[in-house]
Amino acid sequence: MADHGKTIAALLIGAAAGAALGVLFAPDKGSKTRRRILQLADQSAEDLEEGLEEGTEYLKDKVRQGKAKASDLADKISEKAAEAKDKYEDTKDRVKNEVEDARTKVRQQTN
Repeated sequence: MADHGKTIAALLIGAAAGAALGVLFAPDKGSKTRRRILQLADQSAEDLEEGLEEGTEYLKDKVRQGKAKASDLADKISEKAAEAKDKYEDTKDRVKNEVEDARTKVRQQTN
């Protein structure tokens, strides 16, 4: 995004500067030149506003994408944690049963 934003800003600044210089060096009356400068300023402001809106939408879209990816990742992590818990519980139960079986065998052999 940084390169995209810098490129848009450079283009807008360059266009505004070029247009302003062109108007200033044009062989017109002062009133006509001032009117053209105001028109260029208005157009530059509109262009800047449009560029800012595009940049804002671009950023909002990236944020939405990031949130969606984070949500998907959180779901996957929760799923893996639940699987790990289930495996732990199964292993714990199996070991507990094996220990009880071993105790029972030892008791039977000692009796």
